[in-house]
Amino acid sequence: MVAINCAAVAESLFESELFGHARGAFTGAHADRRGLIAAADGGTLFLDEVGDLPAAQQAKLLAAVEERRIRPIGTSEWISIDFRLISATCRTLAEERRAGRFREDLFHRIALLTVTLPPLRDRRDDIMPLARRFLDAAVVRHGLDERVFDLPVREVLSAHPWPGNVRQLAHVVEASAVLSEGTRIEVDVVRGLLERST
Repeated sequence: MVAINCAAVAESLFESELFGHARGAFTGAHADRRGLIAAADGGTLFLDEVGDLPAAQQAKLLAAVEERRIRPIGTSEWISIDFRLISATCRTLAEERRAGRFREDLFHRIALLTVTLPPLRDRRDDIMPLARRFLDAAVVRHGLDERVFDLPVREVLSAHPWPGNVRQLAHVVEASAVLSEGTRIEVDVVRGLLERST
């Protein structure tokens, strides 16, 4: 699986990132570079935040998805590619399409099977299992002693509306693991982090 965050790639680098380039194709192209689509050949290409792609990039992506082939920048040779495309976005692509911000033809190409994930505030039963997973990961990442959520912390986390969704939950949990002293996550630390992040 090869993943790329479409919102994080500069428009001027998009084509090179996805399709690759030949040495000397442009200033700074000191060597041949295999693009991410070619790297996903035989596997999966995951495009995160696909709804943030500008129109020109949408057209280039559409051609690769429809034709199942790419041409690296600075070459005349087409390369056939077999890949599965998965994309995600926090935007409602049907609305973006109707507003003219997302290409109709690309929408129909990538919306073959859609899964809508409700915001965290609408699936409260997921909050604590996710929080526990993020806490375990933070303990490992930062080399901490085991950390636990006591009842007051669980109540605060479960009651919060999470406007920043899962990312906000992950950041609050990780920060609380680092900032809390001892094994128990401190409720005052969590409350303070929530006040600053909302």
